Amino acid sequence: MGARLVHTLKYEGGTWLKPQIELLIRDSSDIREYLSESTLVPIPLHRWKLSKRGYNQADVIVSAAKHGLPAVESMDCLYRHRKTPSQTFLSREERMKNMRNAFKCSRELDPRRRIVVVDDVLTTGATLNAAVVALKRAGARKISAFTLAHG
Repeated sequence: MGARLVHTLKYEGGTWLKPQIELLIRDSSDIREYLSESTLVPIPLHRWKLSKRGYNQADVIVSAAKHGLPAVESMDCLYRHRKTPSQTFLSREERMKNMRNAFKCSRELDPRRRIVVVDDVLTTGATLNAAVVALKRAGARKISAFTLAHG
């Protein structure tokens, strides 16, 4: 799906890409199967970054998936309780340290529910790992991840 798609979605107001993302998800039998019977949890932005950007790209992806796959649920239970610097120019070790304890979950989770954490891109896994830790602390046991790209 490419770096250009993610860059446009994240930095160029690319919410207009939602129908194309929905099509990509709906037209891929592998993605449909992977996301079926799951609850999608978007990686949250810190409220400061959300107010600056005006939207959360992970929310756009979750919305596209829900629209394309009506049986999929979503839940906004994660929140970023501390502001973290951009990871763009950080090393793997710096990213892991930067994201440590960055997220909390706002509710207890059913350990039988399959959670799929959603983000735009997987680079080192630091963000997704931090989210998984928070979800596990809240009781989740079946946790997977979905991103549009990796790099």
